[in-house]
Amino acid sequence: MNIPILLLQHKRKVLLTLVTSLVVGALFAARPQVWRAETAVLVDPPRPAAAEALSAILRSQDLHRQVLDRVGPRLFPSLAQDMRPLMFPQHLEVTASPDGSLLKVGLTGNDGAAVAEALAALLEGARSRNRVIFAATGGSDRLAAAREALASFRQRHGLHDLRIEKEALVRRQGEAEAAVLSSETEAAALSGTLGSLKTRLAATPATISLANESERSKVAEDARSKLFELQAKEAELLGKYQPDSLFVRNVREEKRKIETLLSKLDVVTPSRSTSGANPLHQDLEKALFQTEAALSSVQARVRASRDQAKALAQRLDLLAGHEKTLRELEEAVSHAEGEVSPSSVSTGLASFGVVDGLSAGSRPVGFSRLEIMGLSVGFGSLLSVLVAVLAGALSRRFSTPAEVERSLGLPVLATFPRES
Repeated sequence: MNIPILLLQHKRKVLLTLVTSLVVGALFAARPQVWRAETAVLVDPPRPAAAEALSAILRSQDLHRQVLDRVGPRLFPSLAQDMRPLMFPQHLEVTASPDGSLLKVGLTGNDGAAVAEALAALLEGARSRNRVIFAATGGSDRLAAAREALASFRQRHGLHDLRIEKEALVRRQGEAEAAVLSSETEAAALSGTLGSLKTRLAATPATISLANESERSKVAEDARSKLFELQAKEAELLGKYQPDSLFVRNVREEKRKIETLLSKLDVVTPSRSTSGANPLHQDLEKALFQTEAALSSVQARVRASRDQAKALAQRLDLLAGHEKTLRELEEAVSHAEGEVSPSSVSTGLASFGVVDGLSAGSRPVGFSRLEIMGLSVGFGSLLSVLVAVLAGALSRRFSTPAEVERSLGLPVLATFPRES
């Protein structure tokens, strides 16, 4: 099956398919681009009730109205002012972790900068609202400050769960040390192989003798060829004439002269030796280079594993230093919680801190316009080839004389060109 011929034969179908794909891609690319801003919020104390309380604050309509008063016209430019509060919750996503220690907050819209600003305003309003409600239910300023300090310390040093992080670091440190040991063993084996190859290469000659030939005189070779011809001619004449005939005597005289010449020229010239590269030496050099490259790679892996193990050990030492400060902050929060009324604890209210910065405007949701058009071109080209192949398979027309002969079993005597 010749694809270029099929494409030419069904060029109208191919062009129609390709144009249709480009039009569909252009329609998709013409749609407004959707951007997403998202962040992670650390809840303190980590309880499901606290996470639900903060989620309720983030979903409150009056807080949404405050945000929309600031960025509503840029976030939803095509909607009326009274419709924006109804549309905002559909673009807002708040997800809590099972243990209530983390909230994932995301917001989508057609303007990346407006989405990021709206999410920042939402978090700012939620923080202020949380403090007001917490204080109204009996929470003291001391407890709020203690929780704020704890959340800030965790955010600054990336300490979400110290125990889990230490366990993960210890496990990774063990894996790095095992990788160092394995790489060092492999490097030692390669070093031994490299030494053996160097010894064998030094004992193997770089060149060897390939052939010996004797140089003979070209005159002697020509004389022998002539002598063979005269012997054949003598045998032929003896079948027709007597041995003492003139023709036979002349041939024998020529034979005698050539034999005399050969007796003088038939000497062997000194031998000439031909040498060349030793294949065994070349194989050893190739193996030596490959072993050196492998050893260099393994040594680099050893250094990388050592650096990783060293960095993990430094991180563990740093965590050990932070552990004391973290414990003091947790104890301060615990003492402050004991001084507030139980009603504030039962409501599940908590302080929170942002542990992941906003990410908006840097990555759109879905494919960009350029990617959509590229996919349209690629998909359209593939679909065009498939359409041409399918049309050729379903077509009952003959395109070449060979198809006529193969289908009908009859020879083609002549062809007529199509009139333009």
